Amino acid sequence: MAIIDLDSHLRDGWLLDEIYRLPEPFAKYTPQRIGDGQYFYSKFEHQLSPMEDPVANANFKKPITHQIFYNPEANRRGNEVMRWQQGGYDMEYRMKDNARENIDYQLIFPTSIDIASQNPGALGAAVSRAYNDWAYKLVAGYRDKLSPVAMMPAGCPDQMPNELRRCVKELGFKSAHLVSYTKDKQMDDPSFMPFYEAAQELDIPLFCHPSTLGDVGTLINRQTHFFPMHILGRPLN
Repeated sequence: MAIIDLDSHLRDGWLLDEIYRLPEPFAKYTPQRIGDGQYFYSKFEHQLSPMEDPVANANFKKPITHQIFYNPEANRRGNEVMRWQQGGYDMEYRMKDNARENIDYQLIFPTSIDIASQNPGALGAAVSRAYNDWAYKLVAGYRDKLSPVAMMPAGCPDQMPNELRRCVKELGFKSAHLVSYTKDKQMDDPSFMPFYEAAQELDIPLFCHPSTLGDVGTLINRQTHFFPMHILGRPLN
């Protein structure tokens, strides 16, 4: 019996300047590292967070961030969770973790899904392409065991079919990401239909993985607390 992990993540937020080293005319959007901190201590200046504007929902309670477990100075649970984060950027280390857990095959998402999928227009298409190219190279040598989920530029729907075809036919991706919503669209918006048709044509599964930390969209609006939003909002959307 094969064990397949359908929801694993990278620590892409620690490598933004490497992942999103964008070509012209978008080079000015390439994240700039602040200071010499690495990994958990990485800090960046950039304009690639498309979901920052909060929705007026006074009852919504912010979740306790995962970051406390990644901070070596916090020493939570003997820093065991912090040490596991090496698998978020080091695929040889990840394979050792997977062997210990008897995981045979793993689908991988970025943690900062909004950056890779929600930026608007031509910039959004360039950002998704940059992430997909980086993720493809990241798993080189382990593609029989590790499979990144291709990020699609939902902020630029007309480019979603082209990016899907490129990822599948040129890079060999096995699956793609489906947004739950953007700032102004739901997943049944007509502009997404050519993308769905391309996925059907290519026989590629779409994984619906929303970002529950962004304060926008109906996933947030219909709930008032993190727990029901996280548990109910994902399948119901």
